[in-house]
Amino acid sequence: MSREKNNIEVEHYCPFKNICTKWTFAVIELLANYGKLNFNAMQKLLSEGGRITSRALSETLKKLLHVGLIERKIMGDKPPLAVYGLTSFGVQFRTKLYPIIQWFDYSKTYRGD
Repeated sequence: MSREKNNIEVEHYCPFKNICTKWTFAVIELLANYGKLNFNAMQKLLSEGGRITSRALSETLKKLLHVGLIERKIMGDKPPLAVYGLTSFGVQFRTKLYPIIQWFDYSKTYRGD
């Protein structure tokens, strides 16, 4: 699928291709609104808007961790609890992206979605 246009691979036009899943922006928004959350709390909150599987959440978190948008910290030791939160880069990313998401949602009225 990497057709070339002026010697640039077309597939590289999406800067989010390595992080996007169905749940990527929902996880970022959730962490922006709630702060640090553990896996089970995120799954429960995300399932209110639609069913997210453990596997889907795990894959989304791995991708966001890999690119540095979120961080994972271990809290306590008996039992250890992993919590996730936005990094400063993640906060900046969300700040830049949020107006585009709002505009897109608002424009549904004019697109007829």
